[in-house]
Amino acid sequence: MSDNRRILGLRVDNFLALKAIDLHPDPTSNTVELTGKNGQGKTAILLALQSALGGKRMLIDEFGEPIKEPLRRGATSGRIFIDIGHLTREVTVEVQFTNDEWKLIVRDAAGKVQSGPQGILNKLYSAVAFDPESFLRQKPSEQVETLRKLVGIDWSELNAQREKAFLDRTIKGRELDRAKAYLAGLPFHADAPASESTSQELVDALNKLVLANRDGATLKARLDARKNDAAVRGRERAQIAADITRMEAELAEKRVALTQAQDREAEIGRDLLALGTQIADFVPQDETAARQALQQVEDNNRKFRKNKEHEAVNQSLQECQHSYDGFTTLLDAIEADKKDQLEWAEFPMPGLSFRDDVVLFEGIPLNQRSSAEKSRIAINIAAALNPKLPVVLIRNGSLYDSDSLAAIKSEALRLGLHMFIEIVGSDSPSAVVIEA
Repeated sequence: MSDNRRILGLRVDNFLALKAIDLHPDPTSNTVELTGKNGQGKTAILLALQSALGGKRMLIDEFGEPIKEPLRRGATSGRIFIDIGHLTREVTVEVQFTNDEWKLIVRDAAGKVQSGPQGILNKLYSAVAFDPESFLRQKPSEQVETLRKLVGIDWSELNAQREKAFLDRTIKGRELDRAKAYLAGLPFHADAPASESTSQELVDALNKLVLANRDGATLKARLDARKNDAAVRGRERAQIAADITRMEAELAEKRVALTQAQDREAEIGRDLLALGTQIADFVPQDETAARQALQQVEDNNRKFRKNKEHEAVNQSLQECQHSYDGFTTLLDAIEADKKDQLEWAEFPMPGLSFRDDVVLFEGIPLNQRSSAEKSRIAINIAAALNPKLPVVLIRNGSLYDSDSLAAIKSEALRLGLHMFIEIVGSDSPSAVVIEA
């Protein structure tokens, strides 16, 4: 079969508003303009082509809703017959239908009925190619998917890798921020020792000094107490002596008391002599140096521990930064791989490309291009999608401005497309006027 197939003929009976039409497009023209007043059947012709070639699932209105009653009112059966080929017939498509039945028959050039008719047609057409404007009506993500499949690029694995790497990098980034904040709040002592010191010897020495001073303080307290006792006993003796003079009658008793007081005073005297000797030999110890040395050790050890913590947090931060940078490198590699695939891909027209979420033309998102440019792009994509049956069906051609319409016709001619376009009013001499 030739690669430049077109619609050689179309016969429609009792389809929607059409009672009967027999259309044979001009073989010297690539454009078939269907013109006439609204409601005369122009759209029905396009729907007949679309549903016969695409199957009953393509029998839908402009809002995408299924048309449940394709049979013209009052008729009992309908038929669509399409003759496809280059210069001569190569295949025919026939649909016999009612509102309840839809029978598809495909025959080869010799008229032999082919098995699996819809499968044969599915290899010849793309729904997007039937109506190039349907590509422009798609969401940006759907446009990317259409173009991606067309040029044979599969980013599913790369996107999965990118999503995982991006998530992992985000987690590491949060850890990195926390580590940086924590490290910023940690003091660092430049004068800290290289290792933590042992302070036990200094503690033992200080304890000995403290005990010695405590013993000295005890001796002094005892001395002061004995001095006080001596004063008390002296007063007691003086009182007894005075009492002896005043109270002769109690002399015997008082003598005993006097003797006892003298004995106690003598004992105290001996203690005073002994304590005096001891206190004379006692030299108070200076604890300042020992306490300062111990404090210095504690300060140095505190600085050392803070520096060790600073070192550990910094090490964790470096490891976190390394992981974060690794994920960034992986993401960059994924993007570079995508860029290489795009550079080697064969797009329908120069300047056409895409990102993950939007189709681009000359680096600018498709929705920011002019209407004429978007129409020209859609036609090129339609041609690439339908290389075996380069037929496009355009509804509402009257809505195109002159530049967009000229761009569509020019591209269709250049690409060898057979274009059927619905226009309310046309001054083309080859236009097909549809009248009820």
